[in-house]
Amino acid sequence: MRMVIEINNILFRNPVNNVNYQIKSLLVYIIKQILQILRRIVIQLREIKIDQLINIQAFEDFLKISIILIKSSIYLKGVVALESTIITHGMEYPTNVQTALGVEEEIRSKGAIPATIIIIQGIIRVGLRPEEIEEIGKNKQKYQKCSRRDFAQIIAQKGYGSTTVAATMMIAHMAGIKVFVTGGIGGVHRGAEHTFDISADLVELGQTPVAVICAGAKSILDIPKTLEYLETQGVPVVGYKTKHFPNFFTPDSGLLCSTNSIKFIILYFEYLTVRFELPRYHYFSLIINFLISFNVLILS
Repeated sequence: MRMVIEINNILFRNPVNNVNYQIKSLLVYIIKQILQILRRIVIQLREIKIDQLINIQAFEDFLKISIILIKSSIYLKGVVALESTIITHGMEYPTNVQTALGVEEEIRSKGAIPATIIIIQGIIRVGLRPEEIEEIGKNKQKYQKCSRRDFAQIIAQKGYGSTTVAATMMIAHMAGIKVFVTGGIGGVHRGAEHTFDISADLVELGQTPVAVICAGAKSILDIPKTLEYLETQGVPVVGYKTKHFPNFFTPDSGLLCSTNSIKFIILYFEYLTVRFELPRYHYFSLIINFLISFNVLILS
């Protein structure tokens, strides 16, 4: 309405015989309006990505993203983050390398791009070449297990760090990656009522917007207390084609998920969309159990 009134003013405020002036004024006004609209669109787009931009710019001195991942964003291919402790602390060489490369190949076979995350000489690496994974597997003894608390020390000392679930989630979010695959999340340790031994993974799940696919919490943990802590952190637990929470090596721990089972994958994507669009969404997470492959999906 405001634009219509302004156009009428331009047309009728000047003599009729001065048609050229009217047309020129009208075109200038329309161009200005279009530029203002474009400016508002750009601002909105910047607001959508502002957290990601701030994160990347703040860490750009020691964050290196693979050129393959950069190209994948151009061609709109999905990216899946992978942790690196499975290479340095989970298995012996060469099984560790074979497993890491096998997981990456499985992700590629589904049309996505794998992004193994690690810290090398104080530089956070997001996405590795196969020969780099081979080198890491051979020299795994020099890598320190790195959670959120260890970043400053390892980076400042130009050290080597392999990322835990919490650290991988943190870096994946910095790099704008929404999905992360791992073996199993940490949790509440048995006897935690005396030791207060609770994994930082659970805290990260409640504050970082990254979907984490895993085989549940590790079976050596106190699963009931882990689920209670996830509830405290605001992490809904949702089963995909199951109502049972998995137990790492088995699909059923004897405990139930906190939310109704999702029977169709499209419903999961709808759930994910709603979670990410909610105000202050980054304070929420979601766990989904894939019964077929005994996996758990954690969405934040």
